[in-house]
Amino acid sequence: MSKAKRMEAKKRKIEAFLQVAKLNDEDGRKRTSLAKKPKLEEPENDEKYETDSEKNSPKEKLQGESLDELRKLLRERKKKLQSIPNFNLKTKGHDASLEIPEDLRTSLLMRDLQSLLLYALMGTQAPVEPSRWCKFEQWNKLTHINCLAIEGMGIEDFSKMPSSLKSIFPFQLEFVSPFSYNSTLADDLSILPLSIGRKRQLVQKYKSLEKACKQDQAFKVFRSLFNVKTPSHKSDEKIPESSLDSAETPLKMKLMLNVTQMMEENYPLPMTGPMSKRYAKYAFSQDEYKEVDENSPLYAVDCEMCLTNIGKLELTKVCVVDSDLNEIYQSLVKPRNRIVNYLTRFSGITEAILENVETRLEDVQQALKKLLPPDAIWIGQSLNCDLNALEMMHPYVIDTSVIYNISGHPRRKTKLKILTHMFLGEIIQDKGAGGHDPKEDAIAAMKLVLLKIEKGFNFGDAIKDNVHTQDLGLVNKEKSSSTSEVISTSLFKEIQSKEKNMCVVGTQHILEGYKKYWENENESNVELIETPTDKESINKGCESAFKHHLTLCHVSAGELSEEKKVSQLKKWTKKLWDHTSTNGLFVTVWTGTPEQKAFVGIALNKAIPS
Repeated sequence: MSKAKRMEAKKRKIEAFLQVAKLNDEDGRKRTSLAKKPKLEEPENDEKYETDSEKNSPKEKLQGESLDELRKLLRERKKKLQSIPNFNLKTKGHDASLEIPEDLRTSLLMRDLQSLLLYALMGTQAPVEPSRWCKFEQWNKLTHINCLAIEGMGIEDFSKMPSSLKSIFPFQLEFVSPFSYNSTLADDLSILPLSIGRKRQLVQKYKSLEKACKQDQAFKVFRSLFNVKTPSHKSDEKIPESSLDSAETPLKMKLMLNVTQMMEENYPLPMTGPMSKRYAKYAFSQDEYKEVDENSPLYAVDCEMCLTNIGKLELTKVCVVDSDLNEIYQSLVKPRNRIVNYLTRFSGITEAILENVETRLEDVQQALKKLLPPDAIWIGQSLNCDLNALEMMHPYVIDTSVIYNISGHPRRKTKLKILTHMFLGEIIQDKGAGGHDPKEDAIAAMKLVLLKIEKGFNFGDAIKDNVHTQDLGLVNKEKSSSTSEVISTSLFKEIQSKEKNMCVVGTQHILEGYKKYWENENESNVELIETPTDKESINKGCESAFKHHLTLCHVSAGELSEEKKVSQLKKWTKKLWDHTSTNGLFVTVWTGTPEQKAFVGIALNKAIPS
């Protein structure tokens, strides 16, 4: 009797699961709802819960064939689900979702979008992965990818769109606009930093990366948000190969953070658009910067802060040491706002200490500006916090919390106290209630960087593939200036090498941005279609959608009147979505404006298992 009851209970559970799953499929519930396990009513198996009538009534014996049939249905459903691509956000992705309040949102980068498109196209063969912000399963089941890029529109414009347009995209995300860092969508999608393996191949074939550049197999990219005075070269003058070859690049330059990483680590940067408001009152560390080289000096900076009545941590003490561990500047600083918490346990600052201090934040800014040279490399533990306390922006930084990783997780930082004890064998921050000494912390940070330079790039890093991930732009990138001079290849060359095909459709003005990275005679798998109007671009994009693995239709809404924008954008989006086949990926990117951040919408046209 008990065995029959267990079998009956199992059958009921399977039937209930199939019924709930079928309802979910028919209703087309969101992916988050599908992920939740349905709460099934447990059958009452124990004999003590049965009524007398149930005990005496004849029970139909469960036939083995019936249970096998249910199991077969489950297997078939699982098999069908495995044939459907699936996209989900990770924590970084959720942090950029429009469901998050704007003041708590953390924007993603166009590099993240490029990674998604490449991974959806090539899967494990892609040179980059979007693993930091999303998860893409069964990518090889995708039929094709349609991408609609709309110039001149941003996230605020999308918020005004009708729900019929918004409902197409289950995933609605905020991105940093290329306008913020003097770039374009064409640049951000086309430029692809070389992996270590690809660099080695080019060096082996062309003897140096410089020669590869001259063979148009790679090209140098320099972006600068700062006023960097670069040395002039004649067009026929040979650039030293040491400035290009990663093996010859001075290690301290390779340890510097690039723009992408500085954005990820929340460093203050001179962005334009909405992000400029955050740092509008910040001062540059120099009016004009000099390009860094192997002789550029190192300076460690450490600050202590107190909490003021405006709810902000403000500077109360600062110290700077040079690479010889000599203190070259130290000062107490009195905030203009009233201090409500001296944080003495950490800062070591008390009311009595600041009583007669007259130095203000702007005095420190001017002092550092005069004291430190225009090619100085600033060092610190989570230096972004110190720069925010100083309300200053500086292009050349080395962050010990980034270059030392003992957790094996790129986002999990280790305290300076632990790093100092582990790698230097020294004890710091042991004064208890006396708080931290900024000079002690600055010296520790400098020693850690000098040790890293002595021991090598991989020293102190628990991530085994750190070297590889760095040149993919995921952690660090080869540096020779404020933002990065990166030896790169193009998206089009990568698609050609993986035997995929792609189509870019747009007007002459838009296609000029992509043609810089495309060679017609050598990249037969990539087609650029020029159209006279944006309307024709949409039509051509729809025609090409089923012929290519990836179709990028790039149009502009900048010339549209306010009355026409909503209807036109709705029409364009709906048309491309209708030309996205079952199991196809549809992505739209509104590139943003000088006043607005960018928007990215993601949708899968998923087949629902029967």
